[in-house]
Amino acid sequence: MKKTTALIALMLAVLTVAGCSNTLNGAGEDIEHAGRTIQNTF
Repeated sequence: MKKTTALIALMLAVLTVAGCSNTLNGAGEDIEHAGRTIQNTF
């Protein structure tokens, strides 16, 4: 029973970290695009 609980907790932790990584990459791309837009404006 403890192994199953530990496995489920580990899987949830991995999915959470993977989700954060994608979100941070997307935010970085959005910021980069906004910076380019501002540079092109001036």
